[in-house]
Amino acid sequence: MQEEIGTAAGERVQVWNTGSVTGDMETRGIVIEEGAVLRGKVEVRQKDQPPQPPRSAVPNARQRSRCHGFGAGQTTGDGSGREERGMKAERISAITIKVSDMAKSVHFYNKLLGLKILYEGQEAYFSSLQTLSAKDTILNLEQGHVTRDWGRIIFYVEDVDKFWAYLKDKKFNPDRPRDAKWGERYFHLHDPDGHELSFARPVAQGC
Repeated sequence: MQEEIGTAAGERVQVWNTGSVTGDMETRGIVIEEGAVLRGKVEVRQKDQPPQPPRSAVPNARQRSRCHGFGAGQTTGDGSGREERGMKAERISAITIKVSDMAKSVHFYNKLLGLKILYEGQEAYFSSLQTLSAKDTILNLEQGHVTRDWGRIIFYVEDVDKFWAYLKDKKFNPDRPRDAKWGERYFHLHDPDGHELSFARPVAQGC
């Protein structure tokens, strides 16, 4: 064999010292002379074992669905009735905001709002905090140029009015709590860099 590209199969294969094979190969016996080039995988089958098609030649269900344009909720086309499910995000792992003063921001979120520090702290370039529930989204603080009015972060608190009074005592000036038509009581406050925060709690709906 001088040069072969792609998949190959045979009873006996010999690759000369000037030969080159690129791809997978299946055979019952192979001789590769010194100097020959082999790029691929060689499968040597048993004497009574019938030849098998190369794996690369048999598309799996996901490949078939991709080739034939099947989307979420559509069958794969192989007669099995299986469905290909679309990809989806599982949950929001973290939110990162830029801060101008890491020490001041970590103090605000850790000491005043009660978030625990998961990573680094006041002297770092990048810090991570989280509420006491390990399942909650992580808040990342990154030193850098602050962009305001991008949106808001919403925190749930046990008692909206008591938390509002607590922040007033700490010399902050949050908006007064109000009841929203979507079923929450909330108020807004800006953090040291002007990022808008909302502190809320669902309101029990009357029957």
